[in-house]
Amino acid sequence: MRPPSARLLNLDCAVDGTLLTANADFLKLMGYWLDEIVNSMDQTTQQNAAMVEESSAAAATLASEGRKLKAMMAQFDLVNGMSRGASARGTISMAA
Repeated sequence: MRPPSARLLNLDCAVDGTLLTANADFLKLMGYWLDEIVNSMDQTTQQNAAMVEESSAAAATLASEGRKLKAMMAQFDLVNGMSRGASARGTISMAA
C-alpha cells in the first residue's frame, strides 16, 4: 500500500507515444495547468470553426461567380466566333 502522501501520476499514451490523457498531478509536474490546456484547445477549436465559416462563404461566392461567368459566356458562340443573335456583319474576332 502507498503512503497517503504519495501521488499517483496517471497518463495514457497511444502506441505511437502520443499522450492521450494525464491527470492534473502529471501535468503540474511537467509545468502545465489543465485549465491552460483546455483554454488553448477551446481557442484552437474556435479558430478552426471561424476558418470553416470563412471557407464556406468563399466557396459560395466562388460558385456564384462561376454561375455568372457561365451565363456571360453562354452569350458567345466560341466555335464560330460570333455572338448569339448577331448578324453576319456583327462578327466577333477573338485575339489569339
